[in-house]
Order: sequence, then structure tokens, then C-alpha cells
Amino acid sequence: MRHLRMLTATLALCLPVMAPAHDVWVSPDYRIEFGHPAEVPEAYPLERLMTVRLLDAQGRELLYAHDRKDGMTHLMPAGEPVMALLHYDNGYYTENLAAGGYERGRQADIAEPGKTRRFVKFGKTLFGWSAIADRPQGLPLEIVPLADPAGLTDGAPLPVQVLQAGQALSGVTVLRDVPGHEAQAETDAAGKATIAYDPAMAQLYTVRHEAAGIETEVAGIGLASALYLHARP
Repeated sequence: MRHLRMLTATLALCLPVMAPAHDVWVSPDYRIEFGHPAEVPEAYPLERLMTVRLLDAQGRELLYAHDRKDGMTHLMPAGEPVMALLHYDNGYYTENLAAGGYERGRQADIAEPGKTRRFVKFGKTLFGWSAIADRPQGLPLEIVPLADPAGLTDGAPLPVQVLQAGQALSGVTVLRDVPGHEAQAETDAAGKATIAYDPAMAQLYTVRHEAAGIETEVAGIGLASALYLHARP
């Protein structure tokens, strides 16, 4: 079995938002999907997947094989994962002063370049609840669910906490990206918020945050993180 290559923690912690509003998650049949819940998932190059980790109920990392189909990566885990953790590097976008807007590429690729930004996405998918589900997993930007959704009464919101590099991130907006059922909530001083939840459908929660660039030509890095909860049977 093969692992997708891992990115070092040093690079991951350096990455910062202003990201194109796409997210990354894992479907029930272990297909890594990129895009929006209301749309057909988009194809993407394999090399943009920097890290893919599958964890079992005890937090042990599972080996997996992977295959490519329809421009997407399909995972074949050796075991039963309860959580998937993803790091997706969406690359550099540079402002085109002549044409207006941003284009994929760095300043050397644009005739009249303005600011350059890098966009990096993280994803956490829960296939079920276990003791590790409400523990931070070390993503540079992370949404942590603070309660087992199965224990919520009908109509009760889901409590979450947003962390950046393991520290509470206050004043950011958590979005519920469920077609026709969108909602949002702002984190408090402890990085916590409660947001609408419905067990009958898959739930995608997202947060975005802008951080300073660490490369000379990069003005900022757009961090985006998603928490994906599958519908309960």
C-alpha cells in the first residue's frame, strides 16, 4: 500500500485567507472531493494533495492504497477509519492589474502583476464518533466538534471550537455550507461557537482566515478549513 506524501509540520504551520470558496472532504466511499456540496465535485491534480491521514477509533493511523478515477483520488483503507485529515495546497494566485481580478500563477507568470496570495485548505471528515473526535488533531486551522452529534436533541445546535496552530481563534465566522440550510456563527474569545445541525443530511462547516505571507512576493496566505459530518443512518 502507498501513502500520499506528507508535508512537514514546519511548512504546514507557516501557511495562512482570501481563498476561493472551495473546500475538501472525503465521501462515504472514501473519495476525496473538492468543490462545493451543492455541485458536482471537481477534478484536481494529485500533487495538490499534500497530506492524507486516516485514523481509527483509537487515533491510530491507518495505511491505505489509493487510485485515481475521474480526476479524483479514491482511498482504500486497511481498516475502518473514523476520521480523515486532509491538507490541500491550492497554489498561488496573482492579481492581474491589466485585466483585473486574480489569475493562477506567480508574479513572473503575469505581465502586469499586483499582489500574490497563496491558498491552502485543510479538511477533517468524521465517519463516526469516537474518543478522538473532540480532540484537536494539529491542523494549522481546525474546526473541532465539542459534542457527539448523536447525543444532540432534535434541533439543537452543534458546539464547535476553531483553533489556529492549536490556539483559540476568536472573531471568525463559522459557516454551515448545506444547500438550502446555510447558517453562520461567530467564535467567542475562546474560539467557540454553536451552529445549526441536522442529522438527516451531511453537514459541511467551514472557516477562513487570512495570515501574513512568509515569502517575499506573497502578500498573504488564505487558510481555509472544513469539518464534514456524514448524515446519520
